[in-house]
Formats: sequence, structure tokens, C-alpha cells
Amino acid sequence: MTTRLRSFLLLRPAPGRLQDTLGLYRDRGTIEAAFPYGVLPGLILLPATDPEDIMVTSVWADESGCESWCASAERAEILAALRPLPAADDAMTGWTGPDTGSPHDAYRPGVLLRIEHEAVAHPA
Repeated sequence: MTTRLRSFLLLRPAPGRLQDTLGLYRDRGTIEAAFPYGVLPGLILLPATDPEDIMVTSVWADESGCESWCASAERAEILAALRPLPAADDAMTGWTGPDTGSPHDAYRPGVLLRIEHEAVAHPA
């Protein structure tokens, strides 16, 4: 049985770079670029009040697709474009786990998140 995974990327853009970071994700179709690797839905989430962080979370059909995306040239290009935008070297954290629970709980329990962008893969 294949277990779905959920990946998380938590970003804290440098002051004044929130919209640049969001634009990179939207304009490059970052979540959509991972569809061929097995992303089913993906979300870009912001705290509902006073957004300073960005959480990108995606559900993966299986671990091998997630691993293939992590090793892909497309992801490397996106990370290179993203590199100057975080507030500090430690302002970008990623992790993957079973697709259980809520992105709200993975961020800061009790902090409401709003959807900034949603992408859903549709079967061919």
C-alpha cells in the first residue's frame, strides 16, 4: 500500500520581500511544476493576520515522486531563484511526513492560515 506524504516548506522572506516570494511561486507555477512528480494538491498559506511567513504544503501520491522532485532540475532552478529572498540562511525550513493532521497544526497551533494560492492536479 502506498502512503501519501505531505511536504512543508516554511519561509520567512526578508522585510519587504513577501510579495516577491509569493510572486516567484505563482509566476513560475512552482506547485504546478511538481504535478508530473506526483503532487496532488498544493497550497500556499499565509497567517490570516500579520503575514510574515509563507507555508507551502503539498500532498504527494508517494515517496518516490517526492524524492524525484527533490532531485529534479526544475526544483533546483526554483531554489536558486528563491535563495536571495529569505530573511536569513535559517529562514527556509522544509520537512515531509505522513499526510495526517492539518497544516495549521504544523505551523503554529492556533494561528489561522489563509489560502493565498491553491493548485490541484487533475488526472489526464
